[in-house]
Amino acid sequence: MTVAKLLEIIASEGPLSDLADGIPQYCQDKRKMACPEARKESVLSGLVEHYRGERVDTTDGVKIWFEGGWTLVRPSGTEPLFRIYTEARSESDAEKRSCDCQAVLESLLED
Repeated sequence: MTVAKLLEIIASEGPLSDLADGIPQYCQDKRKMACPEARKESVLSGLVEHYRGERVDTTDGVKIWFEGGWTLVRPSGTEPLFRIYTEARSESDAEKRSCDCQAVLESLLED
């Protein structure tokens, strides 16, 4: 069934390569940052407070949406650290957003 649907799309829309060119490209930055287990919840709460006014989702960690992408901070369930994932339109934007978020986390850990 999938092949039939794919052939139908190709027949009506053109080559897959042309369709793929229309899909936006995103870059990712992944990193981790140490955090004592006992501080994880308070630091995440502080992160939500810091980004108050922004679009924030707390379903699976703290996800901060920005124009052209997002950053997700998740506490590891097996290690004393946060995992920071960012997706943006360019590699430099992804790295900058991750660095900015990591700096906020570091300042919250100092408190």
